[in-house]
Amino acid sequence: MNTILFGLGPHAHRIYLKYFNQHANEIGKILIVDLETNKEKVEKYLGDAAFNYEIIYFPSSIRNLETTPKFVEKIISDKISTDKYDSAIISTEPKSHMMYINFSLKYGLKVMADKPLTAPVGTNTLTGAKKVWSDYVTILENYHNSASSRFDVMAQRRGHTGFLKARDILNEIVRKFNVPITKIKIFHSDGNWVMPNEIISRENHPYKYGYGKLMHSGYHFVDLVPFFMEVNWKNGFQTPHSNMAVCVYKHSDFLKFYGADFYRKLGREFESIDNDIFRQKNIFKNFGEYDVSAMIDYVDKDGDIMTQVMMEGAQSGFSKRAWFQEPFDTYKGNGRIRHEMVEVAIGPLLNLKIFSYQAKEIAEEKDMINDIGKLDHFEIDVFRNEKLIGGEAFEQIKPQTKNKQDHYIGQNEQARFDLLDAFYFDKQSDASLEGQKETIKLMSKIYEEISRKTTPKESVYDIRFIQKNGQISVFSVNTGDDIESTLIRQLQIENLAKFSPIYLGYEFNHDRLTYIYSEE
Repeated sequence: MNTILFGLGPHAHRIYLKYFNQHANEIGKILIVDLETNKEKVEKYLGDAAFNYEIIYFPSSIRNLETTPKFVEKIISDKISTDKYDSAIISTEPKSHMMYINFSLKYGLKVMADKPLTAPVGTNTLTGAKKVWSDYVTILENYHNSASSRFDVMAQRRGHTGFLKARDILNEIVRKFNVPITKIKIFHSDGNWVMPNEIISRENHPYKYGYGKLMHSGYHFVDLVPFFMEVNWKNGFQTPHSNMAVCVYKHSDFLKFYGADFYRKLGREFESIDNDIFRQKNIFKNFGEYDVSAMIDYVDKDGDIMTQVMMEGAQSGFSKRAWFQEPFDTYKGNGRIRHEMVEVAIGPLLNLKIFSYQAKEIAEEKDMINDIGKLDHFEIDVFRNEKLIGGEAFEQIKPQTKNKQDHYIGQNEQARFDLLDAFYFDKQSDASLEGQKETIKLMSKIYEEISRKTTPKESVYDIRFIQKNGQISVFSVNTGDDIESTLIRQLQIENLAKFSPIYLGYEFNHDRLTYIYSEE
């Protein structure tokens, strides 16, 4: 079971490398594919690797391509022939997913792809929003026409024993009384407080390409809507139509009220914040969303409302971050804590609530205790009209994480490992590519609504490129384009293998944001 790991970022380090270490004797050899610009981080991540691996680095010019360049395909396909790789895990920034998915399907590899499946540049435009769905349709068709035997998506709440238990409880009542779920409420805050300069510079979980919270951790709370609606659908309650209202909270909104004076009050470290960012905050109106909320009415063929959904995803919410400089580990070592609440009602018969509230991050606490405020908090509270449906009037369920002696592993992490077990050892999984259809359709529709609240612009920012000979060129980046692709086109680069632009920083010029790059 030799595997190609496309992308070794913070998530892959925490999940996939840990899994490989635990299953080193079963998994086989790992071929790690990443960018030259990530070499230092990749090699640091591999410091504790206990499995057999090999690394290939490619120039950053290929970062966001949808078609695999010939020189990339040749190098990796030769490795497949030599070492008989049969599986692929795709864990790059999602703008690159399409290229590696297409490659993996072409060579008949089993695929495990991180969520989101794809994230088109300019997702908050109508074209980008529609592409979220068309990408899925294309991938599904290519998969069915390929020799690949399996395609899963790392949507870990579909492997979470607590959420699966909750769905079983709901299904029992819907099936028995032949009535649908009537209300679903979902709230998710990930504690991902982003410093003003990071809004501009981030390449991992970026905002500059027109997507944010929804394509970051927000995918999971969007996925929970179809996850629970499947209870209705599988019991004959079909909802062919839906009505939706969406509200977006942007970085430009946040920075108006949490401005330069606020950051200066936080301590000396924060005094180095670039004040120009606050003066130019309106540039972020076309960046990806910080928070998003949606109300959805699912209606039947007669137009009657069957189920109402309210969901909210926040990155501006409560965080334990108390520092300005980004640490090496931005995935779980940057003040991120989870505050999650789910409520599902079956009319007057049953109300089920799920709570997961942390008060400390992993760096502050190691014990796996399932109690409010603790790292492993996850509880299901079930309220029943017991005189009518039986059972207990109130029941509290607290699933426990499988004990790991050598390291902390929470319930969401365990769910990921369970999905990996299913993937590698051919067990049934609820996270198949086909099973993500309604989630991706919903994501596409939400972004369509967001696009209507985003003022269309042909270009949001510029690039200043400094060549080796000192010549300077300035190019505008189109809303649906990325930085590397713009440089390749404008500079008429033909040999991608030798083009790896280096990011130097940014500045503001005449109310425009300019990214500064140099030739390697």
